[in-house]
Amino acid sequence: MGITVYQRYPYDDVFLLASTDIAANAWRLEAEGNQRRDWLSVETVIMDSHLNWSTPDLTLWDALREAKLSDVHAAFPNASRVAPASAPFAVVWDVSSWCNSQRPGHGADSWFRFIDPAGAIFEFQYRSMSSERHNYFG
Repeated sequence: MGITVYQRYPYDDVFLLASTDIAANAWRLEAEGNQRRDWLSVETVIMDSHLNWSTPDLTLWDALREAKLSDVHAAFPNASRVAPASAPFAVVWDVSSWCNSQRPGHGADSWFRFIDPAGAIFEFQYRSMSSERHNYFG
């Protein structure tokens, strides 16, 4: 099993990784804590392409990745009654806390690891992703 991950366009001090793969919601991302043996879970949400709508309910992934109007309205009842201009949706990991160069001991060289649904671990550094549009793990 594998996953394709790409960087969402960073803005200000926000750094996001995303995937539109079918099983993206089943993958976990962890970031290196203060010591190499400490790994912290990275916040994961489903988010639209304009960064306006998001939900932490990863069980909605199968419905939202296709962006069917009825499924979007079920997930976001306050949304307008027109199809979202911001589709498609993606599973998004916010790595801002670990990529912010203002944080002592952290920055672009921070270590991360994806964990697939079977428990396999794929470690990488954020900086190593910068030169590629899409990165594949698995």
